[in-house]
Amino acid sequence: MSKATDPKQIHIMVDLETLSTRAHASILSIGAVKFNIQDGILDTFYINIDAKSCKDFGLHVSKSTVEWWAKQKPEALKALMVDPKPLDFALDEFIKWIGSDEIMIWGNGASFDVTILEEAMSAVGIKKYPWMHWNIMCFRTVMNLMGIRNSDIRKSENDLHHHALDDAISQTNTLLKVLKS
Repeated sequence: MSKATDPKQIHIMVDLETLSTRAHASILSIGAVKFNIQDGILDTFYINIDAKSCKDFGLHVSKSTVEWWAKQKPEALKALMVDPKPLDFALDEFIKWIGSDEIMIWGNGASFDVTILEEAMSAVGIKKYPWMHWNIMCFRTVMNLMGIRNSDIRKSENDLHHHALDDAISQTNTLLKVLKS
């Protein structure tokens, strides 16, 4: 049995809402789910981030992404405005929530969520990431290999799309179905 398929291994599914698709994107929110295959979802994490603090740390804002956000549901935009925290504080809280570097971390895209988190951590001076590089997993790759489109699954879910925690929960539930099958 591999570490990834150990039923008690702790995994983190992370989803970010950002103002760019570049590796050094400004982050608007972090949503994450702690889970294992045996017990399912164990805990959740959510925090909004002040966009100005991201800019102050040199993170990127894309005009096209800002325009894309302007076309999203007002509820999704409103959710991003609730109690935003400075980037360095938000990342510290996320690292504390993770706990151990023995976790498997999942993002939706091999070069998106986890890469953006690592770039943001570097920008604020965090020297050691809270996971090992060999424990980075890609949700989108697994779904593509299984012939599953998460966007099709999301259509039937009654939650807020483009809300980092709702997205992370959806991805976790989909992944758990695949891993248990």
